[in-house]
Amino acid sequence: GIAKTVRSLSNLLKNLAKGTGYKITLAQEISLLQDYADTQSIRFMEMFELQNDIEPDLLQYRIVKFTLQPLVENAIFHGIEPSEGCGVIRLWAEEEEDDLLLMVEDNGVGMTEEELGRLMKAAENPHPGGMASIGVANVNNRLKLTYGAQYGLSYQSEVGQFTRVTIRIPKEE
Repeated sequence: GIAKTVRSLSNLLKNLAKGTGYKITLAQEISLLQDYADTQSIRFMEMFELQNDIEPDLLQYRIVKFTLQPLVENAIFHGIEPSEGCGVIRLWAEEEEDDLLLMVEDNGVGMTEEELGRLMKAAENPHPGGMASIGVANVNNRLKLTYGAQYGLSYQSEVGQFTRVTIRIPKEE
């Protein structure tokens, strides 16, 4: 476990340091995400599994770097961990005309309509100086600034069942 954690942390730090650019391929993003998930899996005693169901032919599309990591982090901390059991965080993607939809779904505790509403409001307008939902807000704002107002994050959730975040971006090779 120590060797795996050190290797994953080393990979993350190398990628941060080399500044490969603002956008990377989805394959590179998933590689970074897997390193992050590996370090968190050790920390949380393998309480979750990251399941990548993204079709290989979609991996060449470009994405804003570190889009997926904050969403998986939220799934771990707010979905899986409170369920006090083992969980699955699933990634998949779909093409919709000129757009790419990336989904991050956990089978954790889910959210009520009220909680979901607060999260979506915080993703649109984070409170200055507050730390709640800052990762989600940061991702959503970066996507909108990069691609336009019609792009960004949307959420679906059912209490006790799942939470799903959908990232909508234009297809870009």
